[in-house]
Amino acid sequence: MISFNPRFIICAVAAILLPLLATSRACFAQSGTARLQGTVIDPQGAAIAGASVQVTNTGTGFSATVSTNELGFYSVSALPPGSYHVEVSQKGFKKTVRELDLQVAQVGAADFTLEVGDITQSITVESGSPVINSADSAIGQVWKAAKPPSCP
Repeated sequence: MISFNPRFIICAVAAILLPLLATSRACFAQSGTARLQGTVIDPQGAAIAGASVQVTNTGTGFSATVSTNELGFYSVSALPPGSYHVEVSQKGFKKTVRELDLQVAQVGAADFTLEVGDITQSITVESGSPVINSADSAIGQVWKAAKPPSCP
């Protein structure tokens, strides 16, 4: 009769389960959405707490609004890939608008500097720096559907 040492059984089970658990987390980490984050500051570099950041998908009209925290930081998660219109405003500052594109699994960084002014004044950034993924090293790629060849 064959007998197994209990330590051998525990090691064998651990050797089987450990790789499965390690790869299951990697599978959940993949996402079909993007995230936009950044900071909102004044011309002197001080954080603007409570600023309103409205992110609108120009293709679908989907909109999300968040407020900056006490450090001027904001984050908008679960954004479908596409083109976005971002509007940042706070009482006593000029409204700032920026257009940008987000791709699959991208963590976009868009920082804003609000100029002091009346609430009725606004600044539109026509051409800004591209959204750079400075938060992590995730890589995503957008594939366009190819038309299948016609059959005779």
